[in-house]
This record gives sequence, structure tokens and C-alpha cells, in this order.
Amino acid sequence: MTVITDQNAKRSVSGEWLASAALLGVVLAIGLATVHDVGITIDEFLFDGYGPMALAWYLSLGADRALTDHFGTWFYGPWFQIVTAVAQSFHAADDFDVRHALTFIVGLTGLAAIVPIGRIAIGQWAGFVALALCLLTGNLYGHLFFTPNDVPFMAVMTWALLAIIAMARGGIPSWRATLTAGACCGLAIATRIGGILAQVYLVAAMSLLCIEIIALRGRAGFTSIVQIAVRTASALAIGWFVAILLWPYLQAANPLERFLSAYRHFGELKLEMTVPLWGGQVSTGMLPWYYILGELAARLPEIFIVLLLAAPGLGIAAIAAFFRRLPHGLSAAVVQLAGARALLLIVAAALAPMLFIIATGSTLYDGIRHILFTLPPLALIAAWAMLKLAPMIRRFPIPFATLAAAQVISAVFIMVKLHPLEYVATNAFAGWTAGSYGRFELDYWTVAATPALRRLEMRITQERRAPDGPPRLFICIPWREHMVAPMFGRPWRIADNPQTADFIIETERYHCAKDAGGTLIDEVTRFGKPFAWTYRMSNTENSR
Repeated sequence: MTVITDQNAKRSVSGEWLASAALLGVVLAIGLATVHDVGITIDEFLFDGYGPMALAWYLSLGADRALTDHFGTWFYGPWFQIVTAVAQSFHAADDFDVRHALTFIVGLTGLAAIVPIGRIAIGQWAGFVALALCLLTGNLYGHLFFTPNDVPFMAVMTWALLAIIAMARGGIPSWRATLTAGACCGLAIATRIGGILAQVYLVAAMSLLCIEIIALRGRAGFTSIVQIAVRTASALAIGWFVAILLWPYLQAANPLERFLSAYRHFGELKLEMTVPLWGGQVSTGMLPWYYILGELAARLPEIFIVLLLAAPGLGIAAIAAFFRRLPHGLSAAVVQLAGARALLLIVAAALAPMLFIIATGSTLYDGIRHILFTLPPLALIAAWAMLKLAPMIRRFPIPFATLAAAQVISAVFIMVKLHPLEYVATNAFAGWTAGSYGRFELDYWTVAATPALRRLEMRITQERRAPDGPPRLFICIPWREHMVAPMFGRPWRIADNPQTADFIIETERYHCAKDAGGTLIDEVTRFGKPFAWTYRMSNTENSR
């Protein structure tokens, strides 16, 4: 009987791996096939220059310090930007197509790590369910292409979570597991200062492992505790070594002080603007405590939200069952609690960053893009809830299968219709795209500017006019208007301001054409709502 059970388990695990690999393969193929459609976003104009400068830093052994004065990117680790710069140097494709493809691949490998995490921490098919929930989240899928820092950070934080869980599975961790966990934590720190959370998770997981050993062995486990402590300290040291190696900003006499100064830099960085949230207006400098929760409620798929809402109740039931066992054996209860460290770590990875942001009142904007790294653990919590509800699902398979199919079909349909603006997707609770228009920040990356430009270039080609010189164009991308040349598919001159332009492309975040007096000639719309506007100006010779 045991043999049959083991075989069934192996078949189930194999099925999960095959299903996950198939899903990732299909998404990878679709992503790479459509990467040329993706527009260049606000931060990419800056980070695309950071990569070559960081590469020059290393090749010159720190003598070339151009990166220290490049729009504040110095305060981010450049490893991904260097990888991108090296790939771009082969000139196999357009530079930004290469960047978008690499961003997508790195983000997808981060999501792939969800599958083994779910298997280890929760059970069979949990990883696949969590992966599917992430890929059905239009906001996350869209960001996978063009977020130069947040997507790599999400990937490395998920890798670090997997490495920590593997290191803390039980017994004395191997040096190989120690090295892997330490390196992943260091890579997280070398991406964004929030990566320090990975080392906090590492210490917490190893502490729970020590508690389990003490509860099981008592004093006899002292030697094991010492060995675990040595490996934990080694992992932390490896992490800082990797972080210093990969982040030039930390390469100073006092790396810790440099890290703290970067933390202070972001803590003092204030971007004051008013943004919509569920139809109201909030200030980024004084956000209500529910800002993150409100954004998640609008941007996650409906089934994702329902499962997350079910998770606390199921968790309370599990905790109640845990406490009922306390009178019958405290030691056994402690062992059980410590043994659930992988699941506890997932919960901490999902909730701790949001709780910290709420408690400190941190400046936040652009929806949930700064906390994309919490979506994989949130999806794992939702998958845990789904597995807990499995008996009910098996009792009513047809209704649940119908709901699941409806969710998949609607999410995919919406993303196809929004392409390449998938990241503006909202759910039925927020009124979908049409109902959430004007009530939330949607195209805050100004992705719609690129489709608008392509349509304008096609229009000019079809008109077959012969102006004296390339038309003057002004694209309303905040603080980047003078950097838009990489977007061009034909000769243009960049106008100094809207008043001197022949054409203006206006975006949702920056309505700079309202006083220029132009004629609206085109709109980029999705579900009947405009996301970019093209104006022909009548005050120049080229516009006649």
C-alpha cells in the first residue's frame, strides 16, 4: 500500500512539473514573440545608460566614476543593467527589444521559483496554482517586460526565498545550500536596499530550525545548533560579500554606512503628487494606510482575491487546532510550529513589507509596482487556501471548474485586448478597464506613447508629404521629453516644448498639449478609453 501511495505521489509531482513547464514555455514563447510591441518606459531611459557606466566602472577598476552622477541610479545595484548592456553590445536586435526580452526572461525565472517553493512548503500542485495566479495578473504580466528594477528585484527575492527554504528544510544545512542562500540574499541586497529583508528571513528560518532541534533533542542537539549558527553566519557574510561585489556604491571603507545612507536617501526621497484611488484623490506624501490593500483589491484577479480573503479564516482554524493540541504536549506543538517554518516564511515575505510600509508611512505611488516582489508569496498563500478548500472543490467539481475557466478566459481576453498595455488591467471589483479609468493610476509608465508614435509614423508615411526637414515631435513623458529618440522608427526632431512642435503625443500621466492649440488626429484606446492622444499643430510650416 505504501508503494502505491509513493508512486501516486511521484506521478502527481511529475504532473505538476510538466504542467508548470508547459505553462512557462507557452508564456515565454508568447512574451518573446510580442516583445517588439512593448513601449519604452520612464525609468528605462535612465537605467539603459546606467548599465554601460557600471560596466565601465568594473572594467576600469573603479577609475571611471560616471555612474556616480547618473540620475540617482547609483543608489541601485547595477547587475541586471550590466547583463543587459553586455547583451545589447552584440547588436542582435534593437537595444530596447533586448532589454525587454531580458527583463521578461528574468522575471519569468523568478516566477518559476514559485513551483518548488509551493511543493516544499505547502504540497502538491500548490506551486502550479500560485504560478497560474501570478500569470493571470495582468498588472504583473505587463510589468515583466519593462520594469528595469522592480522585476529583477521580484525575481531575486523569490530566488532567495526558495534558497532559504531549502537551506532550512531540516538538519544541518550543507555548505552548498549555505552558499546558495547567502549568494541569493546578497544578490537581493545588490538589487535594491529592500533586499536586506532576505537576510532577515534567513535568520528567522534558521532560528526556527534551531528551535525544532532543541525541542526534539534537548541538550543533545547543542552541537547541531553550533553548526547551524556557523552556517547561518557564513551565509550572512557571503551575502554581504556578494552585495559589495555587485553594487559599486557599497565599495567603500565602510559598506554598512554606505548601505544606511542609501536607506536614508530613499527614506527622504519625496515625490509629492495627487493620484486617484477608488475614485478619490490621495497624496503620495500622505497616503492612507489602506492604499496598498486598495490597490491589490483592484489589480489582482478575482479568484486571487477570493482565495486571499479565505486564507485568514482557514489560518485561524489551523491556529485554533494548533492551540487545542497544546495541553497534550507543548514540545510536540513547538516542533509542529517550527516545522511549519517554510509556510511561516512565505507569510512573512508576503505581509512584512506591506506592514512596514503602512507603519512607516512610506512614500508610494504607481499602484503596486514597488511591491511586485510580494505577489509570488501572496499567490502561494492563495494556493494554500485553495488546497485547504480542495475537499469542497471535489464535492462540487463542475461549478468550481466553470468559475476557474471563466477566470482564465476573462483574464487572457482582457490582456490580449489591452496589449501592450496589459499592466493597466483591473478586475471586476474595480469595474475592469473602462470602469476603473480615471479612478486609478493606470498607464503611469506611459506605455501607450509608443503605439501612438507608431500610428503617427504610419500616418505620415501614408500621407506622403515632403516637408523641408524631419517634423518636430514632443512626447509628453514627464522629465524624459529630451530622451525619447530611442522610440523613433523614422527621422524626427525633438521639440524643445509643445509650442514649437509639429506633433504632440500626450499621455495619461502628463497632459502637456492642453494649452498648445493643436488638432486631435488620433487616440490610442482600450475598451473605449483613451490612453494616448496625438495632436497636429498648425503653427509651423511642416504641419501644413
